[in-house]
Amino acid sequence: MGGDFGIATTLPASLASLKRYPALKLQLFGDSATLDKAISTWPADLSVRCTIHHSSQVTAMGDSPTQAFRKQKDSSLRKAIDAVHAQTADAMVSSGNTGALALTAGLLLGSAGALGVELEDEQFAEFKERVAALQAKITTK
Repeated sequence: MGGDFGIATTLPASLASLKRYPALKLQLFGDSATLDKAISTWPADLSVRCTIHHSSQVTAMGDSPTQAFRKQKDSSLRKAIDAVHAQTADAMVSSGNTGALALTAGLLLGSAGALGVELEDEQFAEFKERVAALQAKITTK
């Protein structure tokens, strides 16, 4: 559970989301001892809506996306994507290594699945055109 600032940003955002959305349940992936300690300070009616999944590995911001995919199968990023793939989670949010996220989600969920959408054949063609246009804009800047 990370990104540049680790749980210092992700846990307050999680707590705010739980307060705002009463039906929301969260699965938190990371070092279970750290997560358990942090959410133990939350109100019980909010912390009970969290399930913690221990991850023994960390995907750092500078890690190669390919190496993260191949060698960090017990990272919070990988385990959260695996949960979406297994349909035990509806979505995942990450403030971590964007390259590792995109590669891992793309390979495990498929490119449309990584974006959280299901597309019909004609919609997929339109989607590909939009992605190509965005990529062209990015490469010209």
